[in-house]
Amino acid sequence: MATQIIDDTPRTKGKRSGLGDILKPLNSEYGKGPPAGEK
Repeated sequence: MATQIIDDTPRTKGKRSGLGDILKPLNSEYGKGPPAGEK
């Protein structure tokens, strides 16, 4: 369980930083950021 939490922390931070910047403009145009980012 501890391994999964540690693996999820850096992955979410890196994905939110990189994908967040790219999805920010798409989020405003499409409005489908949360579902696309989660998948």
